[in-house]
Amino acid sequence: LLTGPAAAARFVPLYRPAADAAEACRQSAQELATLEWPLDAVVLGMGADGHTASFFPDAVQLASLLDPASPGILSLVSAPSAGETRLTLTLPRICGAHFLALHIEGDEKRGVIGGVLAGKTRPPIGTVLANAAQAVQIYWAP
Repeated sequence: LLTGPAAAARFVPLYRPAADAAEACRQSAQELATLEWPLDAVVLGMGADGHTASFFPDAVQLASLLDPASPGILSLVSAPSAGETRLTLTLPRICGAHFLALHIEGDEKRGVIGGVLAGKTRPPIGTVLANAAQAVQIYWAP
């Protein structure tokens, strides 16, 4: 993907071969701090439970994950449904992107996002949509 004009882009992985997730978070945040913010583009996926960016509905720290004033760049996520501790960008870092897209597939996820857009439900993706600096572009495939 990083060819032609995109060769100037910089890929910063969140995975680190660290002793534990907290150390990986610290290392990744340190490198991410060297980037220019806000990000140019963020492309998100969504689970059938309405989670996105590891903002799982059963996350222990869900309130802080969905806080639009959350400080920092990265956060640890512990959720039984995730199966393991994860790292995610904070909500303000995701929502501040110049371009924010949501890619979903299947009728089940179309129904979830439809419920969110109709104001019937408010899973984590709803908080992202409500706080995005720009209108989120939603791309659905059957």
